[in-house]
Amino acid sequence: MLEGAPAQYVMPAARPTVEEARAWCHNLATSHYENFHVVTWFLPKEFKTDFEALYSYCRASDDLGDEVATPEIGMRLLEEWGVLLRECYEAPERTKHPIFVALTETIRERKIPMQPFLDLLAAFKADQTKTRHVSIAELEEYSVYSANPVGRMILHTCGYHDESLNLLSDKICTALQLANFWQDV
Repeated sequence: MLEGAPAQYVMPAARPTVEEARAWCHNLATSHYENFHVVTWFLPKEFKTDFEALYSYCRASDDLGDEVATPEIGMRLLEEWGVLLRECYEAPERTKHPIFVALTETIRERKIPMQPFLDLLAAFKADQTKTRHVSIAELEEYSVYSANPVGRMILHTCGYHDESLNLLSDKICTALQLANFWQDV
């Protein structure tokens, strides 16, 4: 499983401990080119390992689609990643990848539903077949899957399980995603 993935995401031979998995996620979160590690300075310490696991899932999902040789390989890897995600919910004892070992703990402790993770994967799968959006409406629809799930994961992680907050978060995340697109124009 995960054949053809970037080297750092290849499935390990043995299941890491939760502590090893969290250390792996910490390393990814603090060594990647993005500014995620700066944001963690402002988070309550109780959420740090959870946010590192969430970031690792999001970062790896994006890389499995973007950092591979062909869209076909990306699609296959994202399908396999979805199988590993489902293990977190349906058979967590079988989970071997460090991201999913850490994420299983976060999901269990913070009561995060599976749908936001699946929605994010749907966006990355869409990236394999669609490379251009021709209207704001299309970009907003894409944001439903590419940005809004992250806001929902964060709310659940922080203990907010209110649909009205999810809807407000969706508006913020869509706006941030649109601003991100505009930076690239």
